[in-house]
Amino acid sequence: MATNASSPSPASAVAKGYGGQEGRHFCPSCHQRRTRTISEWIANSVCHEVPHRQFVFTIPKVLRGIFRKRRHLLTHLFHTATATLQDAFRTRLGLPHGRIGAIAGVHILPTQ
Repeated sequence: MATNASSPSPASAVAKGYGGQEGRHFCPSCHQRRTRTISEWIANSVCHEVPHRQFVFTIPKVLRGIFRKRRHLLTHLFHTATATLQDAFRTRLGLPHGRIGAIAGVHILPTQ
């Protein structure tokens, strides 16, 4: 997906975090404002006027520790999930060269 070159990503700016940490632990108000800003930017500058779907992939509890310790594996996980979706849509829609666009994110729950 192409982005609008005149509209830089608000996510590219590192925000001063809650408690003085860079880009992490936003106070609830700042986090909500940043979430809305990024969502609006994605909707207005990234996404095309096509149907959109949301897919949620959950990592089983037994594997979460591996990804917590080896964060670089998340990139491989995202690529694999996106390739799986693309293959499924290509097959289902009969478009052997079809492409999908994806925005991926990780929601990490606190350790207990």
